Amino acid sequence: SGGGRVYTGPVTLTTSATVRSRLLANGIWSPITTATYIVDAVPAGAANLVISELHYAPSAPTTDEAAAGFTAGSDFEFVELLNVGPQNVDLGNCRFVEGITYAFGSADPVSLTLAPGERALVVGNEAAFEFRYGILSGVRILGQFGGNLSNEGETVTLLGASDEVIASVTYGIAEPWPVDAHGAGYSLLLNNPAAGAAYGEGSSWRSSAQLGGSPGASNSTPFTGLASGDTDHDGMDDFMEYAMGTDWDDPHSVPQPQYSLVTDPADAPPGTYFHYQFQRNLAADAVTLGPEHSSDLGGWSGAGIVYVSTRNMGDGTALVTYRGSEPVPAPDGRLYMRVSATSTP
Repeated sequence: SGGGRVYTGPVTLTTSATVRSRLLANGIWSPITTATYIVDAVPAGAANLVISELHYAPSAPTTDEAAAGFTAGSDFEFVELLNVGPQNVDLGNCRFVEGITYAFGSADPVSLTLAPGERALVVGNEAAFEFRYGILSGVRILGQFGGNLSNEGETVTLLGASDEVIASVTYGIAEPWPVDAHGAGYSLLLNNPAAGAAYGEGSSWRSSAQLGGSPGASNSTPFTGLASGDTDHDGMDDFMEYAMGTDWDDPHSVPQPQYSLVTDPADAPPGTYFHYQFQRNLAADAVTLGPEHSSDLGGWSGAGIVYVSTRNMGDGTALVTYRGSEPVPAPDGRLYMRVSATSTP
């Protein structure tokens, strides 16, 4: 049983679709012919698709999750893809081939087409994912991948339909990689999700603002303040407050960069060093923060300052620490510190 629509002229498709058809001639039906058509979409490639989020070390199953049969943290792993191009992107016949395995195929062109700015997921266990996160409205889960993401770091590679490399991420578990994504329940987020991402650099990633990450949803809160204004008149411009995770509408919420003297740090030769600390907003994409110092409040420089660590504070911000590259000499002058913030389009 079943039905069909009779066409006597051309068929116009406005979206990608799989079409099944057959002919009726002299009372006899021909076999069904199936063809997939991609409409208004370009093939996925490194210029339009990025791996925007990796959750390789989810929190251990809760009591309820374990009772439901999900007994391994790896059940809740996921990888998020994001269309960063200006056109619809066709994921047809793309494949994860390293770290995890998953073939996108071409059976459902509608689900395999991402609009500009749209995200999609492949997950370790779809039932486990839905048990933990619920049915997320508008979040597209393409399927379950084979294997697991290593908790000790590995390479994850996505190939395009012509076997070209779209993205290859070799993530680590030690600084400068976000260590809070290793065992603390946070995910890895790409700082600046755009074509040409430097996937292999730990500084290109941050831990998620919330436990469990933000699968299928935006990882950032857009800046809506005055780019060079000071809305709350607290002496700190709105963009700096956004970058450092304070409220530009509240004069009592002000960034507080700190520096101090630390003796014999573990990551340096013996001596006394300047330490620089400040908070960064974990919900700010494409923002770079860095300390600078000056002896006279005239010339400022980031030279001679080395990165130490980043720690997720659990409140949507991270505490970032730098130190001087050399021990300080005997006190014979003054040193001033500030933090600069830049935004990458």
